[in-house]
Amino acid sequence: MSKIAKPLKGKTDRYILCVDDASAVLNVLLAQLSERFGESHEIEIADSGEEALWIFERICQGGGHLELVICDEVMPGMLGHHVLERIHQLSPQTMKILLTGQAGLDAVSYAINNAGLHKYIEKPWKREGLLLTVSNLLEQYSLTKEIEISKTRYEMILQSMKSGLISLDFNGRIISFNQAASEMLGLETDDVLGKTYFEVFFGVPGNDAMNELIVQAINDELTGKYQELDFLRDDQRSIPLGMMTSLLKDSKENDVGVLIVFHDLSQIRRYSSLKETFSRYVSKQVVEKISMSDEHPTLYGEKRDVTILFSDIRGFTTMTEQLEPTEVVSMLNEYFSCMIDVIYHYEGTLDKFLGDGMMCLFGAPVEQADHPGLAVRTALAMQEALTVFNQQQQQRGRYCLKVGIGINSGDAVVGNVGSEKRLEYTAIGDNVNLASRLQSIARGGQILISESTYQAVRSRARVKKLPSVNVKGKTQPVQIYELVGMEEIE
Repeated sequence: MSKIAKPLKGKTDRYILCVDDASAVLNVLLAQLSERFGESHEIEIADSGEEALWIFERICQGGGHLELVICDEVMPGMLGHHVLERIHQLSPQTMKILLTGQAGLDAVSYAINNAGLHKYIEKPWKREGLLLTVSNLLEQYSLTKEIEISKTRYEMILQSMKSGLISLDFNGRIISFNQAASEMLGLETDDVLGKTYFEVFFGVPGNDAMNELIVQAINDELTGKYQELDFLRDDQRSIPLGMMTSLLKDSKENDVGVLIVFHDLSQIRRYSSLKETFSRYVSKQVVEKISMSDEHPTLYGEKRDVTILFSDIRGFTTMTEQLEPTEVVSMLNEYFSCMIDVIYHYEGTLDKFLGDGMMCLFGAPVEQADHPGLAVRTALAMQEALTVFNQQQQQRGRYCLKVGIGINSGDAVVGNVGSEKRLEYTAIGDNVNLASRLQSIARGGQILISESTYQAVRSRARVKKLPSVNVKGKTQPVQIYELVGMEEIE
């Protein structure tokens, strides 16, 4: 037989290989198989074991699939059972027939045990019998491939799932354990597969709630139960889990085991904690940004570069003397609601209410590259919103308000300050005090900013440079600016 110089490229990628040292036998096999299977398969022939392996290699190199090999046992060079053994080592799914009139039981037994032999046919064979056997084996090959594809797809889905998944039989033996389960529970998949749940998990202290849930599911076939619990890993990390059990069924809907699906609640609990902590201070968008980012805000004190904004209503004490208490509270609530909307729009943090004033932060708890710019835009927007608010007040025959605002930028210590009974997220330090002092000297309708804030926004801000002022806590006069407006940057 002439050798092939390159990978086989037939009209199909499905191959049948016939191997025999007698050319007459090969010609009969080629004719009979081509008549029945020539449309669906390429039929290749080889007159020795060595050539058969060479053709098999070329089939694989060309991306083909050797679905069936029919091989004589007694040939010069390699015996048939060794040829089948070699093919089996490289392609165990290939169907294998040993075809000979001289093979003893030892050769057949060897081929069964070492080459995955599927069928032994004696020479001379009956045509219809051979074709029926080949047809059945090719169908078996197709079913096996479909199962392998389904299994591979299942494994890919299993391993790509974000939720942890463990399946057990009713003896508690672990059948599957995906990558997410391995990462959450801190256990290697290869270390748990094939072992019982009790061997793997009962030796880990502190997991009674999870063990009780699983044992109940195995013994009582109790499913559909959702439970939140903490799993203590070997490294002593406690992982909050949301866990659900269900029955595992086979293709005939028979119950064959228990399926355990669980997900890590750490992110959800972190989000809930952040939402509870910050929802009073910042907008929903900022809470979402905190929860989705890798940045973990420190609540127990850290130095941050921030901008602080103070605002206060001018002449409010005198005004309240002329109003009923209910009118004062109603007006303040409407005013604060209007101002908070502006602060949240620019992603500011409402630190606290100070009677009729407010303290706001920019740059904490979430870092903001342009926190000075956000603060000054907030101040301008607050004055614009106040204009609209006062127009509504006039229409109702009520008092109009005037607000002074002071802004300063620089380092401050931010975090939860207070006692166990009452904590408040705030900023403290000299730069906070300076912002407060600027607010105290600002007239109604005036926005005063410090030198540090001005330097950060000077390319965009329209200001009036004012004379330096002496402020409490500063040995030197402080340069201040009145903010008039901001240039729009295209």
